[in-house]
Amino acid sequence: MKKYFVLLTITFLSTFLYAQNPSKVKEERSQREFIYYDGNTPKRVFLQEDLIAEIEGSNYASRFRASIKEEKNYGKIKIYKIKNPKIQQNIRSGGYTKSLSKQYKLSEVFRGEGGSLMFLPGGVIVRFKEGIDESTIQEFFKNKNLSVKRVQTINERNYYLVSTPPGLASLEIANQLSTEPIIDYSTPDWWIEAQKK
Repeated sequence: MKKYFVLLTITFLSTFLYAQNPSKVKEERSQREFIYYDGNTPKRVFLQEDLIAEIEGSNYASRFRASIKEEKNYGKIKIYKIKNPKIQQNIRSGGYTKSLSKQYKLSEVFRGEGGSLMFLPGGVIVRFKEGIDESTIQEFFKNKNLSVKRVQTINERNYYLVSTPPGLASLEIANQLSTEPIIDYSTPDWWIEAQKK
C-alpha cells in the first residue's frame, strides 16, 4: 500500500508542478545539451533555441527583422531573440548557422552550467603533447587544412588559436581535434557573458 501511495504522490506532484508552470517544464525538456572539452574535462552547455548571436554586424537583422528582436547589444556582437518557431526548430536541429555561414557570421547561443550565456565566434585553442616538434605541428595543420591565427606561449607551452567558422562548426572541430593522438588540449574559443557580482 505504501508503494502505491508514494507513486500516486509523485504523480500528483509532477502533474501539479506542470500545471503550475508548463512553460518551464517544456523549456527544461527542450534544451539540447552539447559537450565540449576543456583539456580532458568534459563540460556541458545547453542550447538556447530562441537566441542567436550575430558577430561583427553581418546585417542578419535586416533580413529577418520580422522574426527577431534585439535582446542584447555588445557593440560588434548582438544577441537576438528568435520569435519564429520554424527558425527555432532549425537552430535546435544544429544546421542553422552552417546553412547561413556564407552570408552571415552567426553562432548558436548556449547557457553554461554556471548560467552565463555563451557563443562561438569561431576559433579553437589547441596545445600539442610535449615533445612534438614545430615541423610536425605545421604538417598536422596543413594536412587538416587548418590555419593558425595566433600562437601564445604560457608556462613554456605553445597554445595555437586555429581559425574555424563560428557556431556549432567550431565546437565540432574542437571535439574532433581533441581525439587526435598528438593533441593534449583542444577547446573552442568561447565568448562568455560576464556575470554581475
